[in-house]
Amino acid sequence: KDNTGYDMKHLFIGSEGTLGFITRVAIHCPRMPQARNAAFVACHTFQDVRRTLKLAKDTLGEVLAAFEFMDHAVANLVAKERRVPVMVNNEGEDGSCYPYSLLIETHGSRNDHDMEKMETFLEQAMETGAVVDGVLAQDLKQVQEMWDLRESCGPVALSTGYIYKYDVSLPVADFEDFIAEMRNHLASSHPGASVVNWGHVIDGNLHLNVITPGVHQEDPTLTTRIEPYIFESVTRRGGSISAEHGLGQCKNEYLTMVKDKSTVDLMRSMKRLLDPHGILNPGKFLPTQTS
Repeated sequence: KDNTGYDMKHLFIGSEGTLGFITRVAIHCPRMPQARNAAFVACHTFQDVRRTLKLAKDTLGEVLAAFEFMDHAVANLVAKERRVPVMVNNEGEDGSCYPYSLLIETHGSRNDHDMEKMETFLEQAMETGAVVDGVLAQDLKQVQEMWDLRESCGPVALSTGYIYKYDVSLPVADFEDFIAEMRNHLASSHPGASVVNWGHVIDGNLHLNVITPGVHQEDPTLTTRIEPYIFESVTRRGGSISAEHGLGQCKNEYLTMVKDKSTVDLMRSMKRLLDPHGILNPGKFLPTQTS
């Protein structure tokens, strides 16, 4: 531990190379967990997703490591390329995936202890009706297969057409309304666009993606329809316009939407102090100043 003065390390984290560059790296690698277990389950409603998350926190406790979700729109795309272990037994207009698919993983030190917890969690989730179907991985190969499904969302969506990616965070309770609002907002002007979603529910992190099936080039009219509307909707809900991937040169002009003037001015003063000549990753992170 070291509690002596300002923490310069954290000042540089997230600055996207605008305050300095890396000359040496020391990496601390935690040991892989001795026990990994995972379940792939399905829910009918997003309210059920939230109930399942609460139950997972209550019953899995300290071993809960991941709680990922995919909505039916992206799960149906993935199902065309890979076998999804939990499907509905009909072929409706929305395809054959449930409205919401969840990947839940635990990390611990005793496999028998963690497996017992996972089995208890799944039993309670299905008894309450929060989960309507699910499978429990029987070995690490099946755990990896579940993760391969989740991580294929991006590549599979990209293969269908041009993709407009948005990495946002907002209260989990607002996920469903936010997604519905974006779908309604685009339906009238760009009915061919599809909104597909996945993310890390446990962190309140949503990856909302708009794709144009069969069209692999950006449509400027669609971009301007999405932005800044999507960022205004996020901030109205008390969220962040960039949960993981930073601002770069695509979102930097919207920084003033989420940070007040005094905060942005302080950021600029730190930038001038550490990069007086403006040579470190210019044009990124901070919004462009107008003369």
